[in-house]
Amino acid sequence: MVATIALATIVLSLLSVVSPPEVIADQIEESTFAGYLTDPEEAPQLVMGVVSGDRALERLLSLRDLTGSRRVIGGDDVVVLEPTPRAEVEIDYEAEPELLEMINRERAARGEIPLVASAPLARVARAHAVDAYTSGRLAPDSSDGATLEQRLADAEVLVVTADQVMALAVTAEAAQEALHGAEREVGVLTDSAYRRVGIGVVEGPYGVIVVEVVAG
Repeated sequence: MVATIALATIVLSLLSVVSPPEVIADQIEESTFAGYLTDPEEAPQLVMGVVSGDRALERLLSLRDLTGSRRVIGGDDVVVLEPTPRAEVEIDYEAEPELLEMINRERAARGEIPLVASAPLARVARAHAVDAYTSGRLAPDSSDGATLEQRLADAEVLVVTADQVMALAVTAEAAQEALHGAEREVGVLTDSAYRRVGIGVVEGPYGVIVVEVVAG
C-alpha cells in the first residue's frame, strides 16, 4: 500500500508539471485524493522529499507555479522570485563541462568550431546567476541594473564582442535543452563570431539557473 501511494505521488506530481491531456488534467483537478498527493504541504510530498534524497521533485512543484518546467530569460524578460539567502544557493562547477559539451555538439552539427571554456567569463556568468537567485530577480541585467558590458568591464575582462543567454529549469541539462530550443539563444551559442564561453550553474530552491556568456 505504501509503495502504491509513493508511486502515485510521483506520477501525479510529474503530471502536474508536464501539461497532460485535458481529459486527464480535469480528472486530476477534480480528484480530492490527487490533490492530497500533490500538495507540497501534505504528508506524501514531505515524505517523498526526505526519501528521494534530492530536490528534484521539490523543484518541479516550485517551477510549476512559477514558470512551468523551464524558462528561457532574454530580451526584456524579468522573472521575479522570492529572494534566496546566499547560504541556500550553490554553484555547480561539475555541470559546467557537461553543458559545454552540449553546446559544442550543437555547434558541430551546424559546422562551427567548438567554444573554449574561459575562466574569466565563467566568473562573470556565475556571479550573475548567484545575483539573480539572491536578489529574486532573473533578468539579462543584474539586480543593480548593470548590463553584460558593464559587468565584463568591472571584472576587467577584455572582449571584442559578447552576448549572454540565461535559463531556469529543474536541472542544468534541462536548462541547456531549453536554450537550444529557443531561436535567439541557440543562435547566440552557435554564432561563428564567438570563440570563448563562460558557464555559470547555480542551484537553489526553484531549480537551476544557467547563465552562459560568450565572447569573441
